[in-house]
Amino acid sequence: MSHQRFASRLSVLCIFGMAAVSTTRAHDTWLLPQRDRPAPGETVRVALGTGEAFPKSEVAAKPERVADWIAVGPSGRAKLSGFKIETDDLTARSSFEAAGAYVIAATLKPSFILIEAGDFEVYLEEEGATEALEQRHAAQQPSEPGREVYTKLAKTFVQVGEGGAREAVTQPIGHALEVVPLSNPLEWRVGDEVHVRVLLHGKPVEGLRVSALREGLPPHTYVSSRTTDDDGQVSIRLPRAGLWMVRTHYIHRVPGLVFDDGTESIPANWESYFASIAFRVRQPDAAKKP
Repeated sequence: MSHQRFASRLSVLCIFGMAAVSTTRAHDTWLLPQRDRPAPGETVRVALGTGEAFPKSEVAAKPERVADWIAVGPSGRAKLSGFKIETDDLTARSSFEAAGAYVIAATLKPSFILIEAGDFEVYLEEEGATEALEQRHAAQQPSEPGREVYTKLAKTFVQVGEGGAREAVTQPIGHALEVVPLSNPLEWRVGDEVHVRVLLHGKPVEGLRVSALREGLPPHTYVSSRTTDDDGQVSIRLPRAGLWMVRTHYIHRVPGLVFDDGTESIPANWESYFASIAFRVRQPDAAKKP
């Protein structure tokens, strides 16, 4: 959903529909299927979660926040609908007739957040947003709050039945910021070193921090954090089985940016994207197990 409610010293003030916050830790957003190896025709429940300790969701995005929720695979590209809040998740259900690998992807509509100047500086440092920090310092406005328009994007993967085409899970789907696996994430096993590429508006982006985390870790604890090379790539080692997420964040200064919340136009000065992929890592001898 959003990073309007950060951890630790939480302080949220609703002012004219905007959120003013005095802390810097952002919630992550992810997609996870209830089963990532369904049979052909089986209904799959997919949950969009938001929280600080993956994979426990703390708050459900509202259905109207969804800009796009799709599945792409051997059957082509299809939109998911019928979003429903279930406890702290926003869920959708779908079924796939053709065997093969599918990527399921969601985009939330942009949101606005106001972050106090000092906290905004810490936020950029914690996110490893070197370019944004340079832009902020070049503008010579250290007392300027962060008026940020941000978008959340998330992907996950399912293998339907046995065999079938599997190319979709390693291809871009067109998100503004996107983590693209360079091998099939449904086949990732304990001990593997895998590679992903980060695309910004369809092009590899250099110097962006990519963090990997797994279930069972404390909030905001990463197994690894690496910076993309000139081809937008990083490698990730997977030492344990279970649910994993890879996440990245891009933010840049856009003077004169305006956010329209449907009721008023709000001046902003930063635009950002949060992107993630979530998947299950299995033991090497579990390749055929559901």
